Parts: sequence; C-alpha cells; structure tokens
Amino acid sequence: MDNFSLRIKEKTRTSFQRLKKDISEKSAKLSHKPGANEGVSSSTAPTVPPKLKGHPQQRSSIEQHVAQLNLSEAPLPQLPSNGSLQPIAPSSSSLSSVTPHLAQKDPSISHQSDSSQVLYNQLFAPSKAAWSNWAGNQTCDPVQIFYPQTLADIQALVLQAKQAGKKVRCAGAGHTWSSSSVVPPGGGYLAIMNKMEKCHEPVFDASAKVWTVEVETGVLVKTLDDFLTQHKPPLALPSNVVLDSHGAATHTRTLPDLVTQVTIVDANGHLNTFTRATNPDEFSAATINLGLLGVIYTYTMQVEVADFNMHSTDSYPPLSDYFASPTLGGPKLKAMVEANDSTELFYWPFNTPGLDQANDKLWIKQWQRTHLPLTVSPAQEALDTVFQGLATEFGDKFLYEYMATHPTCTPFVNSLLFKSFGAAERVQIVPHAIHYQAGIDNIKCLDMEMAFKCDQDYANVVKAWNYVIDQMYEYSHRNLFPFNLALEMRFVKSSNMLLSNAYDDDPEAVYCMMELLSVKGTAGFEEFAAKIAQYWIQEFHAQ
Repeated sequence: MDNFSLRIKEKTRTSFQRLKKDISEKSAKLSHKPGANEGVSSSTAPTVPPKLKGHPQQRSSIEQHVAQLNLSEAPLPQLPSNGSLQPIAPSSSSLSSVTPHLAQKDPSISHQSDSSQVLYNQLFAPSKAAWSNWAGNQTCDPVQIFYPQTLADIQALVLQAKQAGKKVRCAGAGHTWSSSSVVPPGGGYLAIMNKMEKCHEPVFDASAKVWTVEVETGVLVKTLDDFLTQHKPPLALPSNVVLDSHGAATHTRTLPDLVTQVTIVDANGHLNTFTRATNPDEFSAATINLGLLGVIYTYTMQVEVADFNMHSTDSYPPLSDYFASPTLGGPKLKAMVEANDSTELFYWPFNTPGLDQANDKLWIKQWQRTHLPLTVSPAQEALDTVFQGLATEFGDKFLYEYMATHPTCTPFVNSLLFKSFGAAERVQIVPHAIHYQAGIDNIKCLDMEMAFKCDQDYANVVKAWNYVIDQMYEYSHRNLFPFNLALEMRFVKSSNMLLSNAYDDDPEAVYCMMELLSVKGTAGFEEFAAKIAQYWIQEFHAQ
C-alpha cells in the first residue's frame, strides 16, 4: 500500500475511534421498553428433479448420475495403472504443521510413489483443518480438500471418491449462505473450484445473431467482466447476476435462463453435455441441479455486444413516497420498475434520528442504457474502488461489529451512516455500472432472501416490504434490534428453469427478489428472519 493510502487509512482509523466513543455515549441515552425476543423457526425440504431419460450419445443416463449421492453403490472402476490421477499422502516431514486428523492418511486411498507429489499438491490442501464459507455461518471438516485445475482433475476426484465411498461437495468463493457446500457428517471430499477459471473465446452464431461464451464454473464475475470487456467487439453480461441466481434486470431473466449448454461430470467420471436445443426438459433440470447430477464443469451462456453505456442514478426519497399504502405505492413502484432496464431498492434500518418510521428514506438505484459519453474516467473508477474498499474495511471492523455487539446503538449508527449517502448520476461502461459495490466482501453478514411473483399492481411487493419495517420497529420498542444492515429488492422476469425460485409458465411474469441482511453476530437475526420468511411464504407463496 502506498504512502497516500496509508495516510488515508490512519486518518480513517482515528476518526472511527473517536466516533466509536461518541456512539457509546449517545447510544446510552436511547430509551426503550424492555421485552422478550420472539420468532419462529422454519425448514425447507430438498426438491427432487423429475425423472430424466438422458441423451442417447451420453455414456450413462441421468438417472445414474444421482449415484453421486451414494458413491459406494456402483461397481468400482479401475484407476490408471500409472497412478497419475491418484494423489499420495504428503511425506512425514511435511506433516508437522498440519492438523493431526488431516495429516493422517485416508485408509481408503491407495498411495503411489513421490513422483505423484506435484499432482497431490495441486489437488489437496492438507494444511486446512476445516472449511468455512465467507460469512462463517457454514463450516465442515472434510476428509480431504481438493483444488482441481483441469477436467482430468475433476474426473480423478470423482473416481477416487467412488473408490473410497466418499461423498463430494463443491465450493467456489464461498459466498453462499446455504449449506450446499457442506460435507455431511461422517466425512467426505470438498472440491474448491476457484482454479477452474478458464474463459473460452466467445463464439458468434450468425444464424441466431447471438454471442456465447463458455466458462469454467470457478470463474469470478470480475474475471469474466474483464475478459468480455477486452474482447473485440466488447461484450457484457446483461444484468447484475451470478450463476444459479437472479439479476436486477426487468428486460431479461435469471442467468441460468441465458445458459445454452452445461457440462457435468457424473459419478462414473463421465462428462455429459446438456443443451437447450437437444432436450429442453433435461437441460432445464441440469442447468440448476444443486449438485444432484454431479460436478458442473462448464457453462456456456449468452452475452451481448456492449455497444452502449449505462446511465445510473441514486436517489433518496421518503419511504412514504412508494410505501405509504399498497394501493397508492404499488402502481407507482411498478411504473418506475418498468421504465428502467434495472432497479434496486434499499432500506437502511432507522436511517433517520428519533425512531420515527415516518421520517425514514429509501435508497433507489436505477439503470438505463444510453449512448451518452462516459462521465467517469478509468482513474476515477480506480480511486473510487480504493475508497470504497477502505470505507467498508473500517466499517466492518469498527461500526458494524460494534453495532452487532452493542445492539441498542443500532439506530444511532445507521442514521449516522445514512448521512454519508448522496444523490449521484453517472454514465459508465456496463460492468462498472452494474457491479458497483467495491469492497462489499469486507462486511461479513447473514442473509435471508426469497422470491415471489409480483401482483398486477405490485401491491403485494409493498405489503411484503412494509411487514419487515413494521416488525423492525415493533422489536425496537422491546429493546431488540435483530435487523441492522439492509432490506433490499430487485426485479427480474420469470424463469423456465425447474428449480429456479422464479419458475413460472408465464414468460412475462415479473418476480421480486427481496432479501434481509444483518451483520454477522447480530443476536436474534435467525429468529427474526424466520418470522419474516414464514409471513412471505404464507401470504405471497414466496420461495
């Protein structure tokens, strides 16, 4: 870090230390009625995809792929005689700094000579005692952790798991809050896919007039953004999206709906290809399969020529402008959403002093395509990224962590933070406009998100949003602050992927993706989130 950044960091640290003392003094003056926390628990059962037939050209049927869930049932294939795909245990001299249970050899693995040590180092992480996701709310203790770099590595891992009778789970950057990457009790293998990050040269289909790009499933969104931007012509993802997830664009659908092909390594180590054109039903199940069909190797997805810029605006109207009532606010909200390419709404809890909901405000972010010239230079983009990173780093270490451990200061901290927000208007290249939250990884938080179909007049969207805020204030009157970071929602067209929570037969239906976030370590968040989820499910059939 250069001297300029160090000076900024030191000054920021000093300012936050003074602020921390001020918070302690002022939050003590807040008076609330005491009470007990309330909440309900909820659970969801896994959804099983329909029975599939499998393509004739594939080496095994889709029904056999589910054998991954119990890898020990099928006959064991023979590994290559030279052992080139099979890892060995590290030498005894390398085990002194390794957690004992990981330093021990897996008795089910047959070990080869030291000539395979390089491959072992590529695939295994013997120094890791356990795995945790980014937020720290999901952990597991795999028998071994793998870092595959090639298709052959994935196939070797699957065959080894089958031989050892182990289950396999996969993880990327670990930003999911769900347990999908958690190795079940009893032991199994975890594959970290971060080194599977190849982006293949984009292909133009002249007949369909569509660009596609094939990527390995460990690629980061930023890596893909940069790769597409450098292409001639420049290309871009059409919305703020991640794989198996939604976006923030009402002119397009979820990212899985932009996928044209997916390749999956099944429990026998075979690579299977699913395409929309060959069999739409199987493709729909394979594109979002939650790991039931094997290890996903690549996605091929549609991208578009970025021959336009994005005009983004940030505004902060009163909450009552859109949420005073469902009958008044719903149609107004709908009109705004339909007029934009993308729309996001945020609510910071208690963002104005006095614990008065009537004074609270929104943050509305809107995007529209434009051919206006850029208003932000590359140098300014870089500087903004540095400052956002510093701000979120110190926010997490000081204000947010303090708020989580001293919940009664939540109203004061959030109203103070909200004052730093300001109206803005920019014209940027597509990826910079869409992926605008630099440094957001510094804020460790927990999240509950659901999707539901918007009513014709969006009245249900207003009701769902207001219920969270009403409950938040009701809890605060009992001196409880389980919700302290943000309430957020976006809108996207329906999906035809079977396991998407925006699945709908109506291609013109619009779904609202609404989420609730609190700082990691906030007492009572799980119970509060469960109560909100239960209401959304019962009232709006949210998923």
